[in-house]
Amino acid sequence: MKKLQLALYVKTPVQAYETILDLGELKPGEVFYDLGAGNFDLVFRAVKPPYNAARSVGIELRRDLTTIAKEIVRRDDLENRIKVINGNVLSPKIDISDADLVYIYLSEEGNSRIRRKLEKQLKDEARVVSYDFFMPNWSPYSDCKVVRAPIIFKGIATPSVPHYFYLYRMNEVRRR
Repeated sequence: MKKLQLALYVKTPVQAYETILDLGELKPGEVFYDLGAGNFDLVFRAVKPPYNAARSVGIELRRDLTTIAKEIVRRDDLENRIKVINGNVLSPKIDISDADLVYIYLSEEGNSRIRRKLEKQLKDEARVVSYDFFMPNWSPYSDCKVVRAPIIFKGIATPSVPHYFYLYRMNEVRRR
């Protein structure tokens, strides 16, 4: 499958991590996925208190970022809790059906392209948090939350701007 970028690499602000995991209601023992994990910070955060995900999986297209993440996983002895996948999230070889919470920070087009995979593979109890972009043809379960933080792109920070988060529950998505 041709590697197609679903979004530009823009780092999720650290200020947003708790908002994402809290809004997504990540509970101890659950499985967390970050589709387009970038530097994998959120993947690592999900296995720490108070979230204590049983397993956290990051999928990233960029090999340089997955290589670094794999080194950190080995160094910190987290192989049984964190899985790092270098690949295209749209690949049929990548199965996300065990996810309880999925985080995406993709473009509008990226969300459109990943939507069918989410609908097909996620269980009814699964939740999806999308950062800054709506999921086409889905209605958010909850109102979006706003965090003010700069966007860092290619090492340059913008002034603080509002960021929006949308929570979707698969059982609600399927009822509509």
